[in-house]
Amino acid sequence: MNRKIASTLYFSLQDLRGEPVRKILDELMRTQSYSLHHLTELQAIRTKTILVHAVENVPYYRENYKSFRSQIYEVNHPEELETLMKDLPVLSKQKVLEHFNEFRADSFLERKSTNNITSGSSGNPLMFPCDNQSWAHRHANVYRVLKMYGVEPGDPYGYLFGLHWKKKSRRKVRFKDLLFNRVRVSAFSISRDTVPESFEKLRKKKVNHFIGYPSAMYDFIVLSDELGLPVRDLGLKCIMGSAEPFLPFQREAIEALTGSRCIDYYGSVEGGPGAFEGPEGLMQQFMESSYLYVNSSNEIFTTDYNLFSFPLIKYQIGDFVAQWHTSNRPLTFAHKLFGSVSGRSGTPILLPNGNTINANVPSYIFKNMAGKRKILSYRFVHDTSKKTLKLFIVPLTKSLNSLKEELEQEIRVGLECPCEIHFINELPNLPNAKHRDYIEV
Repeated sequence: MNRKIASTLYFSLQDLRGEPVRKILDELMRTQSYSLHHLTELQAIRTKTILVHAVENVPYYRENYKSFRSQIYEVNHPEELETLMKDLPVLSKQKVLEHFNEFRADSFLERKSTNNITSGSSGNPLMFPCDNQSWAHRHANVYRVLKMYGVEPGDPYGYLFGLHWKKKSRRKVRFKDLLFNRVRVSAFSISRDTVPESFEKLRKKKVNHFIGYPSAMYDFIVLSDELGLPVRDLGLKCIMGSAEPFLPFQREAIEALTGSRCIDYYGSVEGGPGAFEGPEGLMQQFMESSYLYVNSSNEIFTTDYNLFSFPLIKYQIGDFVAQWHTSNRPLTFAHKLFGSVSGRSGTPILLPNGNTINANVPSYIFKNMAGKRKILSYRFVHDTSKKTLKLFIVPLTKSLNSLKEELEQEIRVGLECPCEIHFINELPNLPNAKHRDYIEV
C-alpha cells in the first residue's frame, strides 16, 4: 500500500474510532521542543489532573486515598507532586483483579474507551477499558519516536511479535496488519524453515523498519544472514524493540548485519508510553503522557495520564531501572533522562521435552482468558531433575474443572508439552527469577 494512502486511511479510521492520533502527534511534535522546565510544569499539571479525577470519580481511590485527599487538592509545584507520588500506596495487579469494578470511573459510560489487553510480558494478561485518548497517545508516541529516525506514518514495516494460535485471533490481526501497512512475522514460529518465506514477504512489501521483540528480531536477522538472505538490502531505517530491552549482544549483531539503528522503547499496556531512546542513545521519559515513579530500590511504578475510565495510579509493573543514564552535554530533546530497564526476559525457554519456545509463549496460554478474570496469578515450574512441568494457579473462579479443561486445551496447542495443573491459594515471591511466569527448579 502506498505510504500516503496508508497514512490517510489509518488516521481517518482512528478519528472515526474516537482516537485522535493525528491531533496528538501534532501536539507531541510541538511539545518535544519544550525546555525541561516547561515539560516538568506540564507533567505536574497532568499528574494533579488524574489524581483529582481519581479521588472524585473512582470508587477505589475515593476509599483508599482518603488520607491524601486534601494534599492532592493543595499540591501544585512539581517538587510537591514528587513527594506526594512517593507517599501514595503502590497499586498491584492483584489489587486490580480483586477490586476490578471499583476502578471504573463514575463517568465510565460517558467516555470513549476500548478494551485493552496486556501482551503478557509483564505477567498474567489483564484486560481493562482503555480510554481512546490514551490509545491515541500510545500510537502517537510510537510515531513520534520513529520520525526521529526518518520513518513516517504509513511507511510499511515488519512486525515481529507474538501471534496466538487460535484462528479467531489470527483473523483479527490480519485486518490490523492491513490497516497498519505491515507484514507480521510470528515470534513463536521463527525457524530455518519459515524465515525464507517471511523474508520474501518483507522484501516485496518494501518495509523500511522493524518493530517487535528484540529476541525475535535477533533470531530472524541472524537466521536470515546464515541462510544467505541479504538483510542489509532491506534498507531498514531503524529497528524498534518492544516488550523487552535489547541485550548488548543482540544490538551489536543486529546493527552489524543490517546497518540499521536499534532503539529501545519502554512502555506497558497498564502504564502507557514510558520512555524512549533518543538520538544520543539515552533513554528519556515521555513526560507529556505518563509519570514514572522509581523508588529507592529502582523499581518502576507507572501512571498513564489519559486513563480516566479506569485509572491505574502508581501501578507496579514489575520492572526495574538497571542503570541510570546521564549526560554532561545538551541533548536533542530535553525530556528527563531515564535508564536501561530490567525485569522482562526474552531468553528462550527450554521445555522438559527438549523443545525451545519464545519467552512470551507461556503468557499467551492465558491471553484469551484475560477478560474473564478467572485467574489471579500463575507460574509454570520446570523440575529439571525429574523433567516435569507443572502449572500452579491462584484462581478467581470456583469453576475449577472447566478452567482446567480450557487450560489443558491451550497448553496442548501452545506448548505441545505434558503439564500438570495445580490450584493453590498463593504463589511465593521469586524476585530473582529470569522469567516471571516460568521458572526452573
